[in-house]
Amino acid sequence: MQNTYQIINIQQRPSKLHKGFFWLITFQDIQSGELLETYADPNMKNFGNWEEIIEHADSGIIVSGLKTVQRAGKTIVSADSKVTVEVVCNRLDMDRMLAQWRDDNSPYNKLFS
Repeated sequence: MQNTYQIINIQQRPSKLHKGFFWLITFQDIQSGELLETYADPNMKNFGNWEEIIEHADSGIIVSGLKTVQRAGKTIVSADSKVTVEVVCNRLDMDRMLAQWRDDNSPYNKLFS
């Protein structure tokens, strides 16, 4: 499951560039726990890459295909990424399944079993 991320937060925020808004999407690498963000703006051509994710904002979502870029010394997800939605399900169920998966795949399991 390399380059697979859980979406942990989607927030609508007012835009400083125009009178509308944009979406701040926060991802967590399901293996490393690394947090990344991207900005999806409905006024941009690449917004179609993010519409399905935004439509399921209240669900548990696993995605792949994210590309990262450096902006102002920070690593972010490129809004031009060709993101693939791998799983959409109940958020609480996903959190439980991922917690169990992490426990089962922990290198420390062998120490305590």
